[in-house]
Amino acid sequence: DANGIVNVSAKDKASGKEQTIRIEASGGLDEAAIQRLVREAETHAGSDKVRKELVEAGNHADVAIYTTEKSLKEAEGQVAADVKAEVEKAVTAAKEAIQAGDLSRIKTATEHLNQVASRLGERGPAAKGPSADPEIVDAEFEDAPGDDTRHRPAA
Repeated sequence: DANGIVNVSAKDKASGKEQTIRIEASGGLDEAAIQRLVREAETHAGSDKVRKELVEAGNHADVAIYTTEKSLKEAEGQVAADVKAEVEKAVTAAKEAIQAGDLSRIKTATEHLNQVASRLGERGPAAKGPSADPEIVDAEFEDAPGDDTRHRPAA
Protein backbone atom coordinates (compact mmCIF):
# COMPACT_ATOMS: atom_id res chain seq x y z
CA ASP A 1 0.00 0.00 0.00
CA ALA A 2 1.05 3.65 0.31
CA ASN A 3 3.50 3.07 3.17
CA GLY A 4 5.19 0.09 1.49
CA ILE A 5 3.66 -2.60 3.71
CA VAL A 6 1.59 -5.43 2.25
CA ASN A 7 -0.36 -7.93 4.36
CA VAL A 8 -1.41 -11.16 2.65
CA SER A 9 -3.40 -13.97 4.22
CA ALA A 10 -4.71 -17.27 2.87
CA LYS A 11 -7.00 -19.87 4.46
CA ASP A 12 -7.32 -23.48 3.39
CA LYS A 13 -11.05 -24.27 3.54
CA ALA A 14 -10.57 -28.01 3.82
CA SER A 15 -8.19 -27.99 6.78
CA GLY A 16 -9.07 -24.60 8.22
CA LYS A 17 -5.40 -23.61 8.39
CA GLU A 18 -4.60 -19.95 7.85
CA GLN A 19 -1.28 -18.43 6.81
CA THR A 20 -0.41 -14.74 7.00
CA ILE A 21 2.59 -12.92 5.62
CA ARG A 22 3.62 -9.31 5.99
CA ILE A 23 5.90 -7.76 3.37
CA GLU A 24 7.67 -4.52 4.22
CA ALA A 25 9.68 -2.42 1.80
CA SER A 26 13.30 -2.42 2.80
CA GLY A 27 14.79 -0.26 0.03
CA GLY A 28 12.81 2.92 0.56
CA LEU A 29 14.37 6.32 1.07
CA ASP A 30 14.23 7.99 4.41
CA GLU A 31 12.97 11.56 4.75
CA ALA A 32 16.50 13.03 4.87
CA ALA A 33 17.45 11.34 1.59
CA ILE A 34 14.29 12.58 -0.07
CA GLN A 35 14.95 16.15 1.07
CA ARG A 36 18.55 15.92 -0.17
CA LEU A 37 17.37 14.78 -3.61
CA VAL A 38 14.82 17.59 -3.78
CA ARG A 39 17.51 20.17 -2.92
CA GLU A 40 19.83 18.73 -5.58
CA ALA A 41 17.06 18.91 -8.17
CA GLU A 42 16.38 22.55 -7.29
CA THR A 43 20.09 23.34 -7.46
CA HIS A 44 20.42 21.84 -10.93
CA ALA A 45 17.16 23.26 -12.32
CA GLY A 46 18.91 26.28 -13.87
CA SER A 47 21.61 24.27 -15.60
CA ASP A 48 19.03 21.72 -16.73
CA LYS A 49 17.00 24.51 -18.32
CA VAL A 50 20.06 25.84 -20.16
CA ARG A 51 20.96 22.34 -21.33
CA LYS A 52 17.41 21.76 -22.56
CA GLU A 53 17.46 25.05 -24.47
CA LEU A 54 20.82 24.14 -26.02
CA VAL A 55 19.53 20.74 -27.14
CA GLU A 56 16.35 22.25 -28.61
CA ALA A 57 18.34 24.91 -30.48
CA GLY A 58 20.65 22.22 -31.81
CA ASN A 59 17.66 20.19 -32.98
CA HIS A 60 16.19 23.22 -34.77
CA ALA A 61 19.56 23.83 -36.42
CA ASP A 62 19.79 20.18 -37.50
CA VAL A 63 16.35 20.40 -39.11
CA ALA A 64 17.28 23.63 -40.88
CA ILE A 65 20.52 22.09 -42.13
CA TYR A 66 18.78 18.95 -43.36
CA THR A 67 16.00 20.78 -45.20
CA THR A 68 18.41 23.29 -46.70
CA GLU A 69 20.77 20.60 -47.95
CA LYS A 70 17.81 18.69 -49.39
CA SER A 71 16.48 21.82 -51.13
CA LEU A 72 19.94 22.63 -52.44
CA LYS A 73 20.28 19.14 -53.89
CA GLU A 74 16.82 19.32 -55.50
CA ALA A 75 17.64 22.70 -57.06
CA GLU A 76 21.00 21.55 -58.40
CA GLY A 77 21.82 23.41 -61.61
CA GLN A 78 18.96 25.86 -61.15
CA VAL A 79 20.50 28.07 -58.47
CA ALA A 80 22.95 30.85 -59.18
CA ALA A 81 26.50 29.99 -58.13
CA ASP A 82 26.75 32.88 -55.67
CA VAL A 83 23.51 31.84 -53.94
CA LYS A 84 24.67 28.23 -53.76
CA ALA A 85 28.00 29.28 -52.25
CA GLU A 86 26.28 31.50 -49.69
CA VAL A 87 23.89 28.71 -48.68
CA GLU A 88 26.71 26.18 -48.37
CA LYS A 89 28.67 28.63 -46.22
CA ALA A 90 25.65 29.14 -43.94
CA VAL A 91 25.18 25.36 -43.63
CA THR A 92 28.82 24.96 -42.63
CA ALA A 93 28.53 27.77 -40.08
CA ALA A 94 25.44 26.14 -38.54
CA LYS A 95 27.20 22.78 -38.30
CA GLU A 96 30.20 24.41 -36.63
CA ALA A 97 27.94 26.25 -34.18
CA ILE A 98 26.33 22.96 -33.15
CA GLN A 99 29.77 21.40 -32.67
CA ALA A 100 30.85 24.35 -30.53
CA GLY A 101 27.79 23.98 -28.30
CA ASP A 102 27.32 27.75 -28.01
CA LEU A 103 23.61 28.54 -27.66
CA SER A 104 23.68 32.09 -29.00
CA ARG A 105 25.93 31.06 -31.89
CA ILE A 106 23.58 28.20 -32.79
CA LYS A 107 20.55 30.49 -32.74
CA THR A 108 22.30 33.14 -34.84
CA ALA A 109 23.61 30.59 -37.35
CA THR A 110 20.20 28.93 -37.67
CA GLU A 111 18.47 32.25 -38.23
CA HIS A 112 21.05 33.22 -40.86
CA LEU A 113 20.73 29.81 -42.53
CA ASN A 114 16.96 30.17 -42.76
CA GLN A 115 17.31 33.62 -44.31
CA VAL A 116 19.90 32.48 -46.83
CA ALA A 117 18.01 29.28 -47.63
CA SER A 118 14.98 31.31 -48.63
CA ARG A 119 17.07 32.51 -51.58
CA LEU A 120 17.03 28.99 -53.00
CA GLY A 121 13.74 29.97 -54.58
CA GLU A 122 15.68 32.36 -56.79
CA ARG A 123 16.73 30.41 -59.82
CA GLY A 124 19.88 30.97 -61.82
CA PRO A 125 20.07 32.56 -65.27
CA ALA A 126 19.28 29.28 -67.01
CA ALA A 127 15.91 29.07 -65.34
CA LYS A 128 14.87 32.71 -65.74
CA GLY A 129 12.74 34.23 -68.45
CA PRO A 130 11.54 32.72 -71.70
CA SER A 131 13.38 29.83 -73.21
CA ALA A 132 16.42 30.56 -75.34
CA ASP A 133 15.52 27.64 -77.60
CA PRO A 134 14.58 29.10 -81.04
CA GLU A 135 12.20 26.18 -81.67
CA ILE A 136 9.93 27.23 -78.79
CA VAL A 137 7.59 30.10 -79.55
CA ASP A 138 5.94 32.05 -76.77
CA ALA A 139 2.51 33.10 -78.00
CA GLU A 140 -0.97 34.06 -76.86
CA PHE A 141 -4.19 32.75 -78.37
CA GLU A 142 -7.93 33.30 -78.27
CA ASP A 143 -10.74 30.89 -79.03
CA ALA A 144 -12.48 31.61 -82.30
CA PRO A 145 -16.12 32.72 -81.96
CA GLY A 146 -18.45 29.74 -82.11
CA ASP A 147 -15.63 27.27 -81.42
CA ASP A 148 -17.12 24.92 -78.88
CA THR A 149 -14.87 21.93 -79.50
CA ARG A 150 -13.61 22.15 -75.96
CA HIS A 151 -17.06 21.35 -74.62
CA ARG A 152 -17.88 18.35 -76.81
CA PRO A 153 -17.05 14.87 -75.59
CA ALA A 154 -14.32 13.06 -77.47
CA ALA A 155 -15.56 10.72 -80.18
